[in-house]
Amino acid sequence: MISLNEFLAAVEEISAENPRYRKGGSGFDGSCDCIGLIIGALQRCGGKWSGIHGSNWAARNATDGLKRIVSNSDLEIGDLVYKAKAPGEKGYDLPNRYKGDKDQNDYYHVGVVMSVYPLRIRHMTTPTMKIDIKLGAWTHHGWCSLVEREKWNHAEGETGISIARLHDCLDVIEKQLDFIYQMTGSPLPATDGSLLPALKRGQLHMGSVTRTESADTSPKRGRLQMGSEPQIKDLDASSGGRG
Repeated sequence: MISLNEFLAAVEEISAENPRYRKGGSGFDGSCDCIGLIIGALQRCGGKWSGIHGSNWAARNATDGLKRIVSNSDLEIGDLVYKAKAPGEKGYDLPNRYKGDKDQNDYYHVGVVMSVYPLRIRHMTTPTMKIDIKLGAWTHHGWCSLVEREKWNHAEGETGISIARLHDCLDVIEKQLDFIYQMTGSPLPATDGSLLPALKRGQLHMGSVTRTESADTSPKRGRLQMGSEPQIKDLDASSGGRG
């Protein structure tokens, strides 16, 4: 099972390489499409993708708890999010292989939730990688079955917290404090380089509960060489990765 931190780091790594859009690409030859971003990230972490190169396949076979999005609060960092069309909607084009499925939605596009507050959905589309800060046309979400879901502790008297989400919130606070410091010239708590780094190292003190996480959060992944893109079977090249 791939850890959440490894998966998100691999997604960011592919994005940083600024791949061009290509149907069937997964970041190993400088090209990528929407589902290729997820497949490529998993493979860079040593994972194996056993299905076809398509967002419809991913929604049906590699996404746990797929359901409609009601609001931003439904989302978690690391969620796969989908844009879907129902039968009869303009642009609906469900591949024939799914015509007999109970679920007749066409999950034609997929992205990854990198942050919830503020919302950041990273996805690959033409001509390049994008970040969405609003839900817009994103309709469904779920958890990639190859990525380990973070454990939340809701036992009485304890505080369950997502470390990835905490880091995300701290980043926002840090930027806001830095902005205030630049505008006023007056340092505020946490701008002296002591508080936020300590929290990010995992020295988290929440009331009577102390949680310590390993300071080494750097991803350790088996690497695949550029130009050696694994073969994904049964790509429907005409569907733009929605197969």
